[in-house]
Amino acid sequence: MRTLKWVAVVPALTACALAPAARARSPDFAAMEDQLSDALARYDARAMDALWDDRFVFVFPTGHLSHKAERLAGLTPPATRSGANLTSHNDGVEVQYQDDHMAIVTVASTWRAGPRDAGDRYLATHVWVRRGARWRLLSAQVAHLEP
Repeated sequence: MRTLKWVAVVPALTACALAPAARARSPDFAAMEDQLSDALARYDARAMDALWDDRFVFVFPTGHLSHKAERLAGLTPPATRSGANLTSHNDGVEVQYQDDHMAIVTVASTWRAGPRDAGDRYLATHVWVRRGARWRLLSAQVAHLEP
């Protein structure tokens, strides 16, 4: 009878001991999504290049597809500093699925083109993959939410 108790207790203790370590390695997807939104708002191609996987695919709200090189080339800031001051706010970031190699994250965000702009709301589904020790965005599908 004593052997059965240890058989049940040892795996439970092992799971308890490993759980905090596993959580410590888990990425903070809210922070990564904030970095991504900030880079997009600043038209910072270097930061986006670091966050996006080389096989990155973007699906616009219209259904148009764009790959990494195409999307980076299409990010042009306003011609003048007095142009639109693009800002974003992530209203919600939820991890829908995560394992050691992939995560599916939904992001509700509001984008504004200037301080007086009421903003447009979007819902994005992002697929993040781990390449070595780094997480990179593999795909993004964005839907424009009606007011």
